[in-house]
Amino acid sequence: MTHLLSFALALTVGTVTPSTDDPSRPEGATNSNTNVQQGPGSTQDVADRIADLRRVLLQPGPEVREQRESAVDELLLMADRRAHVVLCEMLSKRAEAPVGLTARILDSLERKWRQPRDPVFGEANAERAGLHRLYATTLVRVFDRDPAIAPAGHPHAATQELVWRCFRALLPADRKRVFDTLTSAGDDAQRRLTMWAIAGSRDLGAAPFLAKALDDGGVTGSTARAALSMLTFVEGSFGSLAEFQKWYAANRDRRYVDLAEAAARSRNESAQTRRSALEAQLITALVAAEEVDWKQVAGILRRPATAAAMVTFLQHLHAALANKTSLGGSPEDRLSLVKTLVATLDSGLRSEDLGLRLEVLARLVVNGEADASGVVERLVAGLSHEDVVVRVAALRGLTQHFSTSNRRVVVAAGLAALESGELKIVEGALSCLGQRNWVAPSAGEAADAQAWHTFLDRVLVPSLPLEFKELAIEVAVQPTAEKTRSPQSFDLLMNVVSAERKLEVTVRQQALSGLRLFTEDEARADRYVRFVAGLMVDDEPSEIRASAARMLGTLPEGSRKTRDEVWVPLVVKNVGGRLAVETEEAPMRAALDCLMKLAGGPESPTNVIGKFSGAVEAYLATEESARKPFQREVLVEGLRRLGAVDRRPIGQWTRAASGLARLEDRTALRFVLDRQRVSELKDRDGASVVAAWRLVVEAGLLKPADRTWRSNATEAAQVELAFSELERLKELPDEARHRALRVVVLAALDKQDDVLTRGKDALSKQDRPLDRAERDAITTAVASAHLAKSQLVDAAAMLDTLEDKAAPSALRIRTDLARAHMGRNEYGSASTVIQVALVATPEENPAFPERFLVAQEAQFRTNPKGNAAKVAEALRARRGMFTAESTPAPLKAQFAALLAEVEKAQG
Repeated sequence: MTHLLSFALALTVGTVTPSTDDPSRPEGATNSNTNVQQGPGSTQDVADRIADLRRVLLQPGPEVREQRESAVDELLLMADRRAHVVLCEMLSKRAEAPVGLTARILDSLERKWRQPRDPVFGEANAERAGLHRLYATTLVRVFDRDPAIAPAGHPHAATQELVWRCFRALLPADRKRVFDTLTSAGDDAQRRLTMWAIAGSRDLGAAPFLAKALDDGGVTGSTARAALSMLTFVEGSFGSLAEFQKWYAANRDRRYVDLAEAAARSRNESAQTRRSALEAQLITALVAAEEVDWKQVAGILRRPATAAAMVTFLQHLHAALANKTSLGGSPEDRLSLVKTLVATLDSGLRSEDLGLRLEVLARLVVNGEADASGVVERLVAGLSHEDVVVRVAALRGLTQHFSTSNRRVVVAAGLAALESGELKIVEGALSCLGQRNWVAPSAGEAADAQAWHTFLDRVLVPSLPLEFKELAIEVAVQPTAEKTRSPQSFDLLMNVVSAERKLEVTVRQQALSGLRLFTEDEARADRYVRFVAGLMVDDEPSEIRASAARMLGTLPEGSRKTRDEVWVPLVVKNVGGRLAVETEEAPMRAALDCLMKLAGGPESPTNVIGKFSGAVEAYLATEESARKPFQREVLVEGLRRLGAVDRRPIGQWTRAASGLARLEDRTALRFVLDRQRVSELKDRDGASVVAAWRLVVEAGLLKPADRTWRSNATEAAQVELAFSELERLKELPDEARHRALRVVVLAALDKQDDVLTRGKDALSKQDRPLDRAERDAITTAVASAHLAKSQLVDAAAMLDTLEDKAAPSALRIRTDLARAHMGRNEYGSASTVIQVALVATPEENPAFPERFLVAQEAQFRTNPKGNAAKVAEALRARRGMFTAESTPAPLKAQFAALLAEVEKAQG
């Protein structure tokens, strides 16, 4: 079944046909004879699937552990390089990754690299070589720490061992190619990281890579020496490349295991501790081999130098067995070792030693073997031992051997431990029951199910430690042997989530996530949706509201009728209702995400937009001091996304956009108007069309004051179109602000006649009084129109009526008006006009130099003989302003020409 599933996944995500290996080809390139089959989907489909799987990998918590592991397996089956980039990203961010993800990726990668017929890694080609380099570059970073090799027992040490196992899984040629690339193409830092990878690869063929750096000074040389000692078991370190070459000539044909055994045997008998350590390493090396020499392992265990050495041997054996997916070697030799160890159990061992032997024995046998039942009987008997250390060890051993009877005794041990207060036993029982190879009692096992649920229910009380409750929830979501989940567990988790139990928020959140696994049938799914939707109330902590909203964003499978007519309206009502009253950021943002996911149903958009619109009104009705920034951000984001959906009915998107207008968010409002191509509504009628054109006008009113309409001619034309259409539809807005907006837009579009007509009309309306800014804006536009039509006297008259005569726009018009007078040789009028502009312009203003020159030229030409000296003096005083590098070339030229003419007039 596993092979069939792997084959199906390979067909779905893509397989690589045999191709010529061309290592010189760039990574990621495709050979001409390489065919990547993507199944029915497109390249985009594969990219989307990879993105989905990446999101699954980032989901924390034990309840999604199976989904994360499935995602790892699926990504490893993909031929697409992007899938492997995602896995490398997870490995690079292992500190932030969900618990167990790094180990799972590395373990799966090792198994893939060991399979000669793997659809992705089995064929020798450039694609495989590229993927090897990709992973290797990521894997060696596990040694980027100080010290580079983590001490035994440190959590980092386990990860480093998994990385070494991956490199060991490569074929020697592939491993040589990878190490050669990393050591030759990388910088010194990468070379040193690669050295540590080589050190644990157990590939003596890679030793010359390390030896190349023996004569280097500094950190690189010392790293090479330390890594070579680790790889070759040579005590001390090689002093030079020549020394290594001499050693290598004598040892190049020996295996790593041979060197380990030789090193172990070569030590002085009096150095018992050192010898035991080396023999312990030998045990690790032997057990790590694909075909384990169990006779040699047994031989080491029969000759410990001391009792402490025996404990060390068993500890190494236990650790090595924990990393084995298959025991390998001769079953007869292995079971002979089992018999030997079983015989020692009754020899008056200390509790610690007895417990260790039980755990080792549990891993040395496989269910169904002749000696397995005897070992399991010993483990079960260990649960009755007087010492808690042995009982805990027995529980750990039983994790390897599921059976209904074993589950029964573990539950019984857990219940008894609860009564006696032995929490270590309770923890051990929970850990055992939560193992992947253990299952929950089936419906036909009523008595077992009752005891199982009783145990979990008694653990889930406020008085027990947090970690116990988390373990209990992991157990509660275990499926049965029939791959179903118990209704009693569903009720148990609902009880945990409810506030009555007064449990920690994190426990309630974990239980809430677990509830989703129980929604296989529609009746239970309906209970689930109603229950989770009911958590969106003020009485619940914000974390619970946020979790509930996130859960409701993806509804269970169910009939379309139930989903569309019952669940979606209920969720929109409860989750959407929070928008108007929510005061915490996390649940409000979760509500936003939830509603966006549900807004694609037939009736949902209208209801969802209605919830956002109501929330906008509630937000605006709140005192400004009580508003929180995230509330506005969420409302704007939701309305923007709802309004910008392609082919959204006009009545829906205008309602969403109206909320943005109420919130005065011009950027989001313009985004919606542009996405909905509002200009294409020309010549259409209807209330929604009127609303759309009004929104264009509202967006225009929200334009920042520092942005001119001339710099945004496209929107200016659209605003004028909106006014024209509203006028046609007899819905023209006629407030003072609308009149002012239209005049300034017409001015930006150079429609001078319309500016004069509408501008003077707006200025004369007494029933629609203008404020100062509106009046000045219209007046400036009218003055500019007069100027454009060469009506200079009228332009000046309009400028004289301005309340803010120093407004930048007014000063620009005065400058242009002065130039126009000069063009008519009306130098006195030009001088009068430009002096007003010059006096109002600070010298640091970029417009000052131009106005200064215009003023000086006008004064000079008014009376060339009489004013020449005065103008020359003024020009020379500001010579530096016009000779600086930053001065535009035209201004420099104008200054030089005017000064020359003035000086000539002086004689």
